[in-house]
Amino acid sequence: MDVNLIETYIKEISNFYKVDKKYFYLILRGVINDINFLRYDLSLIIDRSINELSSIEYVVLLIGTYELKSHYKIPYKVIINEAIELVKSFGNIDGYKYVNKILDKVALNIRNIKFKKIN
Repeated sequence: MDVNLIETYIKEISNFYKVDKKYFYLILRGVINDINFLRYDLSLIIDRSINELSSIEYVVLLIGTYELKSHYKIPYKVIINEAIELVKSFGNIDGYKYVNKILDKVALNIRNIKFKKIN
């Protein structure tokens, strides 16, 4: 994957000036560098093949997993909420529900988060 090509394309997006560029590139490079580890982590959790996921769901799961593994200062709820909002904006109608379920499991495994069951 050519990071430079992606970076060149991203710079051409009209609203890119609003983005926290330092954090954006940190995430972009981190996901690309760790892609095989992230895919492995997800393969242990997801209950379907990657081919069955929409591109948006898959990319958001990679980003969310990377952030949960690498950015402990960011609360897991913030990471999961941002992932859900991305999928709600750009993904399939109910894709956010699946992303939420999977990233909850990633947080449980990686950060040893205990979730309270609400009745």
